[in-house]
Amino acid sequence: MRNHYLEVLDLQTGATERDIKRAYRRLAKQYHPDRSTLPNAEERFVEIAEAYRFLTEVGPAPHQEPIRYDYDPYAEEYERRRQEAYEFAQHQAAERYQQQIIATEKVNWVLNSFVLATLFFQLLLIADYYLPPQQHADQVVYTLFGQRNVTGGFSVIQFRQASLKVSYETDRKRELAIREGDVVQLYQTPILSIPRWAIFHVDGINLVVRPKYTVYRHYYFLIFVAAALSTVYFALDSKSDNRTLAGIIALMAFVSQLCLF
Repeated sequence: MRNHYLEVLDLQTGATERDIKRAYRRLAKQYHPDRSTLPNAEERFVEIAEAYRFLTEVGPAPHQEPIRYDYDPYAEEYERRRQEAYEFAQHQAAERYQQQIIATEKVNWVLNSFVLATLFFQLLLIADYYLPPQQHADQVVYTLFGQRNVTGGFSVIQFRQASLKVSYETDRKRELAIREGDVVQLYQTPILSIPRWAIFHVDGINLVVRPKYTVYRHYYFLIFVAAALSTVYFALDSKSDNRTLAGIIALMAFVSQLCLF
């Protein structure tokens, strides 16, 4: 007599309980939804769990030798146990799905927090840029000419309260003009105190020195990119893949800005 559950586990009539357990472990590992990429993996896993529970719990009494599982699959006990095994497998699948939902919600909460912080930071940068800069007198502590990094050559002018990285190619002619102890007028943003420019008074001439790069110079576009993508992130549906992509790119722009400070 053909037995549906033996066929599910790829077993023949007369299979022992040991054979059933071995087949179950092999197939459960192969079709586990968390590991298998097959489209019918979850459905197949439910069938395997159902077959295993039925064959190990409804099988013949222990005194029957040899153990055989070739009883009538349409008996009332069969149907009852079959339903119990099916409900158990469905419950396991539901628990896994719920765990995935909880994990996804945690990731979304973290991403929401970072993107929200990114958006507020962009608004802060915009306000800091457009408000009138603060002016105060400062003094040159030291100068370093001919420095280099990935952005190319630059010179460092260190003041008491700030420092400027200026283009070496365009400012090396000023090497002899700028001296330690020179008093300058330093212009900084009012919120974050980012240097915008400095005015030196050398031999009766006002020498204006601007930074080679800051978050406001040459990289200002990052503010609009991060602000726009953060806004798009919160405007899109929470289940949209484009929403996650927009959030990730906004965070990348935010990290790039932090590297410019």
